[in-house]
Amino acid sequence: MRLADLAAADVDAALALWAATEHVAPVPRDELEVLLGRDERLVVAAREDDVLVGVVIGTFDGRRGWIQRLAVHPEARGRGVGRALVTEVESRLHALGCRRVNLLTFADNVAGQRFWARAGYRPAPAVALFHRQLDGDTGDVRDGSAC
Repeated sequence: MRLADLAAADVDAALALWAATEHVAPVPRDELEVLLGRDERLVVAAREDDVLVGVVIGTFDGRRGWIQRLAVHPEARGRGVGRALVTEVESRLHALGCRRVNLLTFADNVAGQRFWARAGYRPAPAVALFHRQLDGDTGDVRDGSAC
């Protein structure tokens, strides 16, 4: 497995992987392009035999890091791809001065919650998520339009 910044040539494959992954809201192309333009080193791809098998987005606001939209192709699961992507994006965030990383997962994503717990992440039960759409979209959070 080889980890690297998400290449422009892999954008379509990454978007397709996110769209096909359960419990992951699709990533709008325009948002991905903004992220790649801001800090492409925080969008990490995993390739096996020149095939994209995983991708993750990291963001850093100068205070907290976030891991978003981790996806691993179903045929590549159980081989450490997800864990390698998480470790890599954590390392890249740490190099930027990040001291703590947060993430969100859907409440019914039991497998995802088990993955994150094994990776050392803990729930934050004292925190309630609030959101507000600034573009007027009232879509479902799960379809990606409200994320």
